[in-house]
Amino acid sequence: EYYDGKWQSAKIQPYQNISVSPACNVFHYGQAVFEGMKAYYKQDESGIVLFRPEKNLERLNKSAVRMSMPEVPEYLFMEGIKKLEYRGYDSSGMAVIEDNKIVCKKAVGRISELEKVLGGSCDRSHIGIIHTRWATHGSPTHRNAHPHVDCHGRIALVHNGIIENYNYLKTKLEDRGHIFKSETDTEVIAHLIESHFEGNLEHAVRNALKEVEGAYGLAVINLDEPDKLIAARLGSPLIIGVGNEEYFVTSDVSAILAYTKNVVYLNDGELV
Repeated sequence: EYYDGKWQSAKIQPYQNISVSPACNVFHYGQAVFEGMKAYYKQDESGIVLFRPEKNLERLNKSAVRMSMPEVPEYLFMEGIKKLEYRGYDSSGMAVIEDNKIVCKKAVGRISELEKVLGGSCDRSHIGIIHTRWATHGSPTHRNAHPHVDCHGRIALVHNGIIENYNYLKTKLEDRGHIFKSETDTEVIAHLIESHFEGNLEHAVRNALKEVEGAYGLAVINLDEPDKLIAARLGSPLIIGVGNEEYFVTSDVSAILAYTKNVVYLNDGELV
């Protein structure tokens, strides 16, 4: 618990007006508004201790997330995605948030090829997405494999389904200066979310999907809100797994049954 050695703390008394929005993590950290300032709090047996810096809230955000979120081992992602390889996929990839950047690694071929590429290098993240692909738009190549990112590498997503108006959306986004690296329809969604992003990933995804025609099962992460994952479904199965203070998103329940049997099947049009 440090902030250049200048952390401040304050005990929150019951009579004080405080707005709290808990985060999903194991150490009971969350966001709060105290005396008009956003900050992060920690709750223990003695009450709520609120940490707030004199300046540079962004750094507090990053530090608090590192303190509050457990690291997810790489093998957990790999064990889950191997359960889906029976469908005969031709490429795969994984993206995690580590050291304030999105690390994205991909491979062509079976899941074992991705396992070789990763080699245990993605073990220090609390959040991530992984995907196996059967090529529909674009050939089975490294650049066409999921996850796909936006222009600045701050948003990453995986997608099942087909975006029917992706050519129209791609042309519109290219006219606005977006640069595409793949032949896929999925990459269009990443850039579309980027074009709507104003600090809130949920709002950006919701507004982007209003322009999309077709089917999707999405999982999206971004650097500006590194403790958040957004999932959305329309016409492509998507399941939320609720574990012991941990959450999973999958297109096939077999991938998460080893970790939880408490699942929620999203309906078409739902976003969480």
